[in-house]
Amino acid sequence: MVEYLGCGRFDPPETDAKTYLLDFLTQNGPLARDVMMRQTGIPRSTLYDILVTLILEEKVSSFRVKRSVRGRPLRIFEVNGKPQAEFKKFCINCHTKVNIERLWGCPQCGRQLYDVV
Repeated sequence: MVEYLGCGRFDPPETDAKTYLLDFLTQNGPLARDVMMRQTGIPRSTLYDILVTLILEEKVSSFRVKRSVRGRPLRIFEVNGKPQAEFKKFCINCHTKVNIERLWGCPQCGRQLYDVV
C-alpha cells in the first residue's frame, strides 16, 4: 500500500504523485477534491495541479453536481468517466449515477440525489 508522507514524498520512494492519485481514484470511485484531500493527505494546491495534469492527459474526467444549498456546484472527478450527458443525477454519499430525472432518493442508500450541471 502506498502512503503519502508529505512534501511530495511517498512511502515507496519510486511512486510519483500522478500514479498515486490515479490509483486512489480508480479504487475509490468518483470523488470531490475535498474528499480526496482528506483521505490522501495531499495538500489542496498540489492535488489541484495533479488533477489538471491528469485531465490534460485525458486519464481523468470531471463533472459538476448542483448542490441544494447556495454556492458553487460540486466538481466530481473520476477515472475515464462517462460524459455527463449519459446520466442526470448523482449521489454524493455512495457515488451512484442515475439516469432517471424524476427520482429523488438514491436507489442504493436512499439519500438525496443531486442534479448534474
